[in-house]
Amino acid sequence: MSQKLKLYELPPSPNTWKARVALKYKGLPFESVAVNGQDRASLVEATGQPLTPVLMQGDTVVYDSAAILRFLDGNYRDTPRLFSSDYDTMKAIEQWEAWGRTEAVSPVRIMFGQAFAEKKDEAKIKEANEALATLSQKTEERLGENGERLVGKSMTAADVTCACVMGYGVLA
Repeated sequence: MSQKLKLYELPPSPNTWKARVALKYKGLPFESVAVNGQDRASLVEATGQPLTPVLMQGDTVVYDSAAILRFLDGNYRDTPRLFSSDYDTMKAIEQWEAWGRTEAVSPVRIMFGQAFAEKKDEAKIKEANEALATLSQKTEERLGENGERLVGKSMTAADVTCACVMGYGVLA
């Protein structure tokens, strides 16, 4: 695929981070298009929907960070892989990826909402940080068992997803 990649992104979003990390890990050049979180009309006009991140390549529009990771892995097979052809390894990657998108993201959603709130709720932020600290113990234990990566010896979609979600809590 030789057409230019364009990433529509809302910079503080951990989902945007996932797409950016994957693009950079694979060494793929892309144009970044910042989306105004308060006015998404230009995003809707360009992509047909209001959510970020969105990856465009010519007429192809891919939204949802998990779908973007799969699109990149399927269409840029000569770059470092985020997924595996081995069934058991793929199953483990998808389990960690799902955990990052469901359980680990719950406190991050609270923090993300607070980032755009007119008035911050310090109690909610504290509670979310405490929940994230508890959840991060699971990844720390796995890294202790497996080394530097959640699954296998090279970076996978599991690492990208969990690091971007967990990292948001540190920065929020």
